[in-house]
Amino acid sequence: MILQALASYYERLLDDPDVDVAEPGFSTEKIHYEILLGPRGELRAIDNIQISPEKGSKLLPRLLKVPAPVKRTAGVAANFLWDNTGYVLGADAKGKPERAQEQFAAFRVLAHALGDGLDDDGMRAVLAFLDVWNPDEAAALPGWDDMAGLNVVFRLDGELGHVHSRPAVREAWLHHVEAKAGGGDAFCLVTGKPSSAARLHPSVKGVRGAQSSGAALVSFNLDAFTSYGKEQNYNAPVGERAAFAYTTALNHMLARGSDQKKQLGGTAEAVRHAASGDRPPPRRRVLMVGDATTVFWTEKPTQAEIDFGEFFDNPEPDDEAHDGEVMQRLRALVAAVAAGKEPPLWYGDKADTPFYILGLSPNAARLSVRFWYPSTVKVMMQRLGQHFVDLAIIPRYESEPQYPSLWKLLLETAPARKLSDGKVIRKIEDIPPIMAGQLMNAIVNDVNYPMSFLSRIASRILIEKDITTCKASIIKAYYLRRLRKYNSEQVTIKELSMGINEESTNVGYLLGRLFAVLEKIQHESADGNLNTTIRDRFYSSAATTPNNVFPRLLSLTQHHLSKMRKDEKKIGLAVIREKQLQTIAWSLDVIPSKLSLDNQNMFSLGFFHQRNALYQKKETSAAS
Repeated sequence: MILQALASYYERLLDDPDVDVAEPGFSTEKIHYEILLGPRGELRAIDNIQISPEKGSKLLPRLLKVPAPVKRTAGVAANFLWDNTGYVLGADAKGKPERAQEQFAAFRVLAHALGDGLDDDGMRAVLAFLDVWNPDEAAALPGWDDMAGLNVVFRLDGELGHVHSRPAVREAWLHHVEAKAGGGDAFCLVTGKPSSAARLHPSVKGVRGAQSSGAALVSFNLDAFTSYGKEQNYNAPVGERAAFAYTTALNHMLARGSDQKKQLGGTAEAVRHAASGDRPPPRRRVLMVGDATTVFWTEKPTQAEIDFGEFFDNPEPDDEAHDGEVMQRLRALVAAVAAGKEPPLWYGDKADTPFYILGLSPNAARLSVRFWYPSTVKVMMQRLGQHFVDLAIIPRYESEPQYPSLWKLLLETAPARKLSDGKVIRKIEDIPPIMAGQLMNAIVNDVNYPMSFLSRIASRILIEKDITTCKASIIKAYYLRRLRKYNSEQVTIKELSMGINEESTNVGYLLGRLFAVLEKIQHESADGNLNTTIRDRFYSSAATTPNNVFPRLLSLTQHHLSKMRKDEKKIGLAVIREKQLQTIAWSLDVIPSKLSLDNQNMFSLGFFHQRNALYQKKETSAAS
């Protein structure tokens, strides 16, 4: 199913005139330099064709379509008319001149095997150059130290295109590919038709953490994995074209994912833009979900697949590059789902168009499928909208994002690290990789959020003695999902509103509200001049063993209220706070000795809601 969907996506890319995707037998690779030759093979110049980035000074390789690369192990195997300088010029910076000369010999042999007798000026020039070139002269080339080991192509002086793209040369290469195809007749597992099976599949590049040279999605490297005397991928026969199609589709999405801008410092993003020429760069098709590089696409072109990456991993509000129309569509989606309506579709999208999500993670020289979610446009948009509906809550600060990204939610489970300048950060490395996949599964399959996710959030709250807007959103969303699946004895819908619900009788929620009022009274009585608040000292114990803490806190609060009554400016405020305390306390039958995990989470949610209400009321009255 996965390979079939990817192969179908490749055919879609081939039919799209706005997409520059490699044809069978070719591949898009990073090229750094071109060798400029005269008609008799004389070396006229070596040009650096790398791209200047918008930011930074490091040049970026140009993406060019070249003859498909060979699969390399420890042996010597040359590419046709392009390769690194070890193969093209017989010299590199690895300190192994004998091996480099062996590589150059292999490169020259392949060029002659395909180019001898070919009626093409460019091919004749390359062969003449290779026949007279001395690898010992490489070190004397201008800029050799920067060039050594990088990828190189050939161009005939006076021509715009490179030699490998000339019609006669392309035809010779394709004949070579067809003749090389082996494996005998077999039924392709992807197409279901007779085909020559590929012994080795092309490598997939761009999966974070995998080898830079690429990794295999399908491979057999030990005898224990084989049967009936078959070698390598003949054990799972996939036709040459199908193997090329699914790997090219994957490489196309991975190489051009704008998400790499965040993960890899902008390098892939700059290459993506530069490689597009005058056309607008393609929309991203990749997200990082924990350690899983995640690609997504639809069977036919849709607005939904364009929006999915933006909806799922939308940026912070101050991101000027973000498209306002995208946020409008996201708001419309969330509003429709919240009202129980069908998710809106745009620009002719069909509700039943298949939608695919594939998560890949590295495993040595191979790739592991972390998750695979086939669905439809309607279902995927419905579930994504439901995710944001469940998370919706009145934020602590107006500047906080209305629709938190997946990464922002996951980062809430990581420990807060304080830097020397006082700034607090959380690191991606502290997030368990499996948790990201579990959260992704909950969102796209509309199942319960993982209990481990909630437990880590609850643990961070007790340790940090604070609850952020994201943490409160997660608690609310977790219990809303659980209530939709089955009724909870501990939690009802009353506590799971966007803002404070003063009708709730949940003991944890009431105690959280009470604790927020007690902290507010302490803060107001001291005019904010506090080194340590009751939250700093007693939050964890109040949320877990309230009977050990609240009697003492209530007694201490009477002292704070008495102090406020002596200040003429605070007499009215003291009356208001005392009424709030009484209203909450009257709803409490008893202060329990311990709170269950559910009630501890309701304590946090009640504290968050009540504290927001207290400060918002103050801001509202001040503004009026």
